Amino acid sequence: MKYINKLYTLLIAAILMVAVSCTETETQAVFDGSFVAFTVSETSILEGSASSLTLEVNMAGPLLSNDLTVEYTATAVTGTAGNFTLSDNSGTLVIPAGEVSATVDFSPVNNFDEDGDKLIELTITSVSEDLTIGLPGPDENNKTVAITISDDDCAFDLVADYAGTYSVAEVFTSGTNEGLTLASAFGETYAVELTADATDPSGTVATWSNVAGNDTFFNEGTPITFLPCTSEVSFGSAPQIALFANLTIESSSFSGGVITLSGPLGSFGPYEIVLTRD
Repeated sequence: MKYINKLYTLLIAAILMVAVSCTETETQAVFDGSFVAFTVSETSILEGSASSLTLEVNMAGPLLSNDLTVEYTATAVTGTAGNFTLSDNSGTLVIPAGEVSATVDFSPVNNFDEDGDKLIELTITSVSEDLTIGLPGPDENNKTVAITISDDDCAFDLVADYAGTYSVAEVFTSGTNEGLTLASAFGETYAVELTADATDPSGTVATWSNVAGNDTFFNEGTPITFLPCTSEVSFGSAPQIALFANLTIESSSFSGGVITLSGPLGSFGPYEIVLTRD
């Protein structure tokens, strides 16, 4: 009897497996006919991105023996057409005969203004063959791709708020040289001037010079870039301080006409600079 019970158990398990298999098959989406659609319905890109978005249009169905022409429109839902460029500004894509896809490159335009995110929509309007536009269904999914251009600018006025002359406070903050300043060690005085780079379209780049009558603190023409969205600054490479050693900047900040830099000065220990605009 126990063998018969085992047989029934195996038979029931087999029936359940078949039932589950059939259920899974029935819940899978099945597309009938042929259609053309974007591969995504939404995406995003940073305004200042150096790369572009490659948007793909796919065709489902039998391969065609002739080219398929896909017409699309680009609409600025928020923002303007000047916020982006397309590799095919004619609004026409061609899927070559025997192929199933074509692409268009979307590139944001960096305007350096704090003007918020922009929403751009690309919509397929017509095709040269009798194909459904968008994925089959009442919502015509992927007929349109919505592209968000994320603004990467923050309010900042270098000329008004940061250009000018600065007093220099500097000190070793810990280690063997804690409390020591280069000014006292070398018997020097420091004052520097910040001048905006008129050729920089972003309005965030400036250069340092030394105020006449003082000793060299930054090498003449040392560049500095303000990062308004994080309230940090960048020197590109480690600046040389007082013709003595290079500062590896581990942290930086700026606010209210004060710029703070800190990090190891060469091999001589942790060091901090506080630059205060006069």
